[in-house]
Amino acid sequence: MSQFIIKILHDLAQIGSIYVLQDEHNVYVLWPFEQYGKVNGPFSVVAKFYDQMKTDMLRIKRERECISFVIWRVSDNTDSLNTVFQRKDRQEAAFMFGQLLKRVLVDTYNKDDDSIESFSNMMHCLRQLFANDKSKLNFLQEFESEYKTHTPIYWYSLDSFLYELVNKALREQNTELLFHIRIFIRGLHQQIVVIYNSRTTTECTTVLPMVLYRGALIPINELNDRILNNPEGLLSISSSLSTSANK
Repeated sequence: MSQFIIKILHDLAQIGSIYVLQDEHNVYVLWPFEQYGKVNGPFSVVAKFYDQMKTDMLRIKRERECISFVIWRVSDNTDSLNTVFQRKDRQEAAFMFGQLLKRVLVDTYNKDDDSIESFSNMMHCLRQLFANDKSKLNFLQEFESEYKTHTPIYWYSLDSFLYELVNKALREQNTELLFHIRIFIRGLHQQIVVIYNSRTTTECTTVLPMVLYRGALIPINELNDRILNNPEGLLSISSSLSTSANK
């Protein structure tokens, strides 16, 4: 009976995850769930079920975020010369602005950025943004006092507003906010570079490409107009993508 119900639920598009619970005092013979990607469990400990559900909710929340991107379309014979130049100007301007912004945020080093004053300025900016949100202010207190005891990736990966704040600022190209939080962005970038370099300088002579996955919701019209209708185009994404090795 349970197998029949799960088969029906698994095929419903409205359902993203299915959780199987069992009594920890009883052992049930469970049929294999491997063929059903939405099924999690079985869980006999409520805490583990809760942790898994929190992880899934965070993943779905991030998948629903908009991704800002620019595509360089390969010109075809049907385009007029004027159309090609106009499109190229718009695309190059957007791309160049993004590259300049990246250079200011992560490539341009100023020794003052490592000062206590710069960190205090970032915290002051964040506290002003969330002056009326007690939970965020409490998190900022923890962030300020324990920032050096954890890595930037640790803070970025937490179920907090930091992930949303950074990506929203990048998508909207909010230069003022990005400049205020540049210390955190630069630290995050530098840690990713270190991890990447450690992987490419292993004893192996050949480093195989790593396949990572990122789920994202894109409107059908945007998918068709901007991606499917631009084969062999070049894609530039102006936000930070969290990925997973788990498809």
